Amino acid sequence: MDLLAALLQPEAYPEPTQRVEFLQTYISYIFLTDKHAYKIKKPVNFGYLDFSTLRKRHYYLEQELLLNRRLAPEMYLAVLPVVQRRGRLFIGGRGEPREYALQMLRLPQHLMMDEIAARGELTAAMMASQMAAMVTMSLTELPSPPSALPPWASKGCIPPARRNMMVITKTVAADVFRVISTPLM
Repeated sequence: MDLLAALLQPEAYPEPTQRVEFLQTYISYIFLTDKHAYKIKKPVNFGYLDFSTLRKRHYYLEQELLLNRRLAPEMYLAVLPVVQRRGRLFIGGRGEPREYALQMLRLPQHLMMDEIAARGELTAAMMASQMAAMVTMSLTELPSPPSALPPWASKGCIPPARRNMMVITKTVAADVFRVISTPLM
């Protein structure tokens, strides 16, 4: 069953919706319903990030939910399975997971940064103010991170992070072009 075609159908979603819009980044598919946005990681492996298996995509969506809930708990709602029932795919519910989707509250289109910029309303002062508010909040209002560190942290994360940034810098532009220009499934 074609995942993208199935998730373009309004009846695939847990909430009633009139239509489904589709967007993509170089690492994610995004489906917009009337009230929610659903993000699915593409099954890609660029070396510096690896979403090549269902287990990895599920893990990284859970991590994204955990991280982003710290900044916007009302926006990041759940990681839901994409399941097959009666020969069709649905987000949420019972069944064997075929994929996973991060459910988020959909922002009004007029509040999206590209829309604000297109209207000529985006200023350097607005961006600086938003960044300052985010930094201030991250330093003063966020709960403490989990006490358990990932296995690599105790071995020193700076050298691997430096290597990853070098790989990303050299390859991301080519990867973005390749993935975006590839026809959909």
